[in-house]
Amino acid sequence: MLAPTPFAPARYSDFCSLYDKLRNWRHPSALPKLPGKTWFARSCIGPKFLSKRQQALDSFVKALASDEKLFKVPGVPEFLGVPVRANADLPSASNM
Repeated sequence: MLAPTPFAPARYSDFCSLYDKLRNWRHPSALPKLPGKTWFARSCIGPKFLSKRQQALDSFVKALASDEKLFKVPGVPEFLGVPVRANADLPSASNM
């Protein structure tokens, strides 16, 4: 398994889209925890909130990178900024 590497910043909605895609491959209880959505913009601008959100998203990314089956789900390596070979052995939803 590859060590986690820095990747391009993504919007929270990008993380949510990836999480929704992963739910097709694994039961949500088997997925890494994604921090919850915040509905009020004022609560999202403080440094304490941003630090906690960044730590939670970092944990999510590290969990994806360290889980061999999740890492092989189409779209995950690209999301993490890892190049994928054209003939890479990627799983299908039926064998996860």
